[in-house]
Amino acid sequence: MSGSPKYVSPSLTAAIRRTIAEARTAEARQEAVLRRGRMDEWMLQRDMKRRSAVLDRATALEHELAALRERLSPADDMQISDEINRARATANAAGSPDLANIEAMLELARRRLQAAAANARQQAARQLSDQRERFSAQLRDLEARLAALRPDADTQLEQQAVTEAQHTLAEARAASRGTDPVMADYQLRLADKAIDRLELRVQTDAGRRQRELQLIEERLGAWEAIVEGLQADPTVMRWLPGEVATLAERTRELKHTAQSNPDGLPEDLAEQARRSEEDLVARAGAAQIRADQRDYIAGAIRETLTEMGFIVSEAQPEHPGHPATALAFSAVNDAGQGISISVPLEGEVHYDIDGYTKSTVSRVGGGNAAVCDSAQQVLEEMHGLLEQGFQVQMGELMWEGKDPDRILRMADELPGGGQRKDREESR
Repeated sequence: MSGSPKYVSPSLTAAIRRTIAEARTAEARQEAVLRRGRMDEWMLQRDMKRRSAVLDRATALEHELAALRERLSPADDMQISDEINRARATANAAGSPDLANIEAMLELARRRLQAAAANARQQAARQLSDQRERFSAQLRDLEARLAALRPDADTQLEQQAVTEAQHTLAEARAASRGTDPVMADYQLRLADKAIDRLELRVQTDAGRRQRELQLIEERLGAWEAIVEGLQADPTVMRWLPGEVATLAERTRELKHTAQSNPDGLPEDLAEQARRSEEDLVARAGAAQIRADQRDYIAGAIRETLTEMGFIVSEAQPEHPGHPATALAFSAVNDAGQGISISVPLEGEVHYDIDGYTKSTVSRVGGGNAAVCDSAQQVLEEMHGLLEQGFQVQMGELMWEGKDPDRILRMADELPGGGQRKDREESR
């Protein structure tokens, strides 16, 4: 055995591999609980935000009701107030209330408030003694409604409805200046209906946009929840932090897309997230199993060398901070003979000996071969103990320049005389 590094290919018995795999499976279950816990926590926080937004909307509606209360009938006031209170109570109820239903309740209350306010305005207008002043008040009311709706009219159909409402309102304004109150009232009603049509279009479009935004929020929510879960998984973050960081960066890109171009958001975003999660968990789990096997082999070698009388150092990563690095440690006996060992994540275990007698011998057929019988005996004895005590099967001990035809001989097996002298000289 020469002074070059030695190496050997280890393997584990099926029982040990199964034990390590079962331990990894148990850890994976715990990590899945961590991921799901973080996902559930994120979803709960999102629902809390949505619930808070619904309650804020109820509060805003209450303020609007208070501002119009003097103009509403007691019956309208009570009905709308009851609807708002019922929506608020439902949102504050324990459990997971149907927020979409609560939003629909508040929308219904808002529409009834608008209708009641419009009715109150009409009643107030009818009570005006001066016909022209009543028409003027109605015109101001219609103009205010149109002005409030115009910022939300952002589609072609809505713009057409705005144009129609403006035209009918201009005709109503002209008729109100005339002497025919019946024509003026008729034109005002036409303008009112035109603005009603515009309002319906805007509300319909707003509802559609709201549904689209909710769908986008659900897609993004599923993605973000899975990324949060992966960030809580210690094994995934140990082996694949870069991939998780890439997913987190993708989250920011997806949010930007959702704001600038909602139609560009993939429909299968949730499925993409689930596939990414499955891939990363599987890859991290496989890497962790290899690391567990490395740790088991290193521990078995250290314990075996200790039983053989060596003083063994602690195993240290060759590259700290890198989970895939080899574990390195050293052992020395009372005679000062030492062995440095490197156990990689995959591949051959390497030995580097020190203090053992090294020499070369002639090969059968010509040439020389490096030998170190005493070190080879120690290592192969250790290999036998590893298989007996730990079910670690070490392959054939190899090194650079090894003679494949030479058989290791113990000192007391060698013949005396000239052959013993040849052996001693060869050392």
